[in-house]
Amino acid sequence: MDGHDRLYYLSSFTYLFYISSLLDYFKTLSKCTPVFIDCPSSVTITSPAGSSFSVGDVLTCESDGYPEPSYTWTDSDGVVVSTASTVTIQNPGPFTFTCTAEGNLTTTCSASSSVSGNATGKIP
Repeated sequence: MDGHDRLYYLSSFTYLFYISSLLDYFKTLSKCTPVFIDCPSSVTITSPAGSSFSVGDVLTCESDGYPEPSYTWTDSDGVVVSTASTVTIQNPGPFTFTCTAEGNLTTTCSASSSVSGNATGKIP
């Protein structure tokens, strides 16, 4: 056996090891579930009482998008009042809140919706 035979033997072994590794890799891929990453395209705001509002009511913001978007609520002056998916009406009288759902991706993408009303009741 000369040096060329040994080189061929090592190359064949390396090649077979490489092919075996690739086959294992593709078997693993076939068991994976695809994950779709998507920007929020819509925002829905719900309240416990429908269209009538009271002090203490909790408004909930929901959005599509994956992974779960982050939420920011602002008042009519643009001041951030909550960074959760909910906001509580604190004061009686007219109000406007805007919920913005922002995608947690490498690029910024968001959707928003607003709700306005007149809250009744007293400050707790």
